[in-house]
Amino acid sequence: MDKEYIYRQKILSCAKEILKADGEDALTISNIVQRCNISKSTFYNYFLSKEDLINHLNSFSATDGLFVSGTRDLIIIKAIEAISIYGLKEINMDNIANLVGINRTTIYNYFSSKRELWESCIRYEINKQKKLMSSIIQTAKNPIKAIEEYVDYLCNPQNKHINALIMISKYNYINNTKMQKWFSQIIDMRISFFTSLIKIGKQKGVFKNSLNPVSIANFFTVFLSGLIFTEASNLEEAKKIFNSFLYNVLIEDGSFENI
Repeated sequence: MDKEYIYRQKILSCAKEILKADGEDALTISNIVQRCNISKSTFYNYFLSKEDLINHLNSFSATDGLFVSGTRDLIIIKAIEAISIYGLKEINMDNIANLVGINRTTIYNYFSSKRELWESCIRYEINKQKKLMSSIIQTAKNPIKAIEEYVDYLCNPQNKHINALIMISKYNYINNTKMQKWFSQIIDMRISFFTSLIKIGKQKGVFKNSLNPVSIANFFTVFLSGLIFTEASNLEEAKKIFNSFLYNVLIEDGSFENI
């Protein structure tokens, strides 16, 4: 069994336990990650939202209990993963079909072209990251840990395809106005996310008062966008460099008591 299957089953199993014990009102992402002993970023590695999780719960087979993902979503997920294997120019419907375990012609039942599939991949990733950022902001009692959580998400080798998808799509669809708009949207989302957390940190006396939140947020975003050029084996080192800057340059001396 692959890691993706195991984690999905674990999260789905925890969700079913919560539903059985406490009912649907208790089925929150916070309760799920606590029961599974995982982070919210890990949850969003496998499910777009609570609604997405519920849809997957509804797809359990009544006879064998095996999880069956919707074919369209599975095609999108595997296409996003495939970009880090083949690259955008080399990837084709046969590659994706092999990863999904379906016939090439089945893909065309859902997407008329590679371009349409790629547009769906970009929208999927935008919505996924939007949900993750919103969830982190809403529960950000500690702005430093909130920033680290998102950086951990992007520095996880399993998620390396995210930056590859965004950056390679930008440069291969440079004349596609729709793609460029979506690329700008996800960059703007990241800048807004970091700006909000830096402002929260300044208000709490954690970050230096002299910091310009927008400038620092732009720096963070550029750094993270550069992860596309980082080998998976070096992602942990990239995270250490980021955290060193975060703790040694941005944080006010003696401010940890305010966190």
